[in-house]
Amino acid sequence: MRLFLLAGALAAPGCLLASREDVEQLEARVAALEAAAANAQGPSELRSPGHGTPGPVKQRQGQNLLEEARTLIDSGEVKLGVGKLRECTVLYPESASARTAMQLVEALAVVGTPVKTVPVERWIGGKPITVLGDVSVILLWDAQSLDAVRDVAQFDRVTRSARAAEVMTMSLVRLSEAAAEASAHKVIADAMVSLPVGVETAGARELFKQASLPAAIIVREGRVAWVDHPSRLTQESIKTLLR
Repeated sequence: MRLFLLAGALAAPGCLLASREDVEQLEARVAALEAAAANAQGPSELRSPGHGTPGPVKQRQGQNLLEEARTLIDSGEVKLGVGKLRECTVLYPESASARTAMQLVEALAVVGTPVKTVPVERWIGGKPITVLGDVSVILLWDAQSLDAVRDVAQFDRVTRSARAAEVMTMSLVRLSEAAAEASAHKVIADAMVSLPVGVETAGARELFKQASLPAAIIVREGRVAWVDHPSRLTQESIKTLLR
């Protein structure tokens, strides 16, 4: 996963810049492609995106379609973007991009979900947050991920200017076992971060429904507005959000 937003796309929850006709045409085309693929495979065959050996041309085409989808999502065209992601899984099911597209479709299902407060078991780093701001940027991460230090440090770095502009920024760490808390403290120390770090609860998992971590989430005016991998965040994308 990963991401970026335009301010206009966040003017209202689920705001789309494309016309309803554009969205309906894409959804109809994708539905037809999915039906044709299902008929070709037969009812007993399960398609698993990202498994197979596609040639380099299809790999590249799948990647291009994935990037096109993400560009739409980053500009607020969530429904169009999701349609393109589904199209990627149908047209290039054996590409690595199809697997990423499927994961992103599942992650984006939470867009539009109302969020007033974020359930936190306890705080283990930074200054605790009790109330979300008008715009909040949240990182979900796993304490025992091999890339945790990189992901947390990058998130901290690209959101510093946003925090200076009073955008609420926080992270929730998933502790999969008792020993994971020591790992979390080590990540926080190694990444040298000052952002608030709370322990994720079952309530937070249910609220955000992100099975694949890490994940970055933007909440705007009380609703989830954007989800993707934190590597998609840049200082420029955060600045755009503040305009």
